[in-house]
Amino acid sequence: TINIKDSDGALKRTFIGTGTTISQLWNGKDSLGAVVPDGSYTYTIDATDPATGAKAIQVSGQITVDNTPPTGSLTEPTLGATLSGQAPIKGTADDLNYWVANLYYGQGASPTSWDWITETSSRLGPDPVLLVNWETTNLPSGDYVLRLQVLDYAYNKKTIDFPVKVYNVSISNLSASPD
Repeated sequence: TINIKDSDGALKRTFIGTGTTISQLWNGKDSLGAVVPDGSYTYTIDATDPATGAKAIQVSGQITVDNTPPTGSLTEPTLGATLSGQAPIKGTADDLNYWVANLYYGQGASPTSWDWITETSSRLGPDPVLLVNWETTNLPSGDYVLRLQVLDYAYNKKTIDFPVKVYNVSISNLSASPD
């Protein structure tokens, strides 16, 4: 028997089975099918030998439930800004169980593909932090979307899409004129 209890000791879920080994996935729902709140839960495993009736030593451990997506924001440049050359990209990314933040860009107002810019496994914030100086010099001018994806260890994800414009002017074949 596996019992899962919340931090107050209230029973949330019970699994019963037979056999010589035990393996059980828990979907984070109580016995009525409701998702349990984020927090720490204790599981206990009790086993009895069906042939002898001897009880095994109880095994217990902790499970952390995390259904809350991380937080994140892009704070620089401003929404819809026109960028050229190297553009500083600043933002925040955090979560109790923070894992990673990835920054991408896509070409056009509604990109169908994304190019990776940078990744950080460090929490960003609470004040905005420089993620990268994005090099736009070789990109064609036009609409782009910056995408920040923040993930936690429970694979909850926050996605922020941030439209910008890239405008790079290239002047070539200059010649001096006496006029």
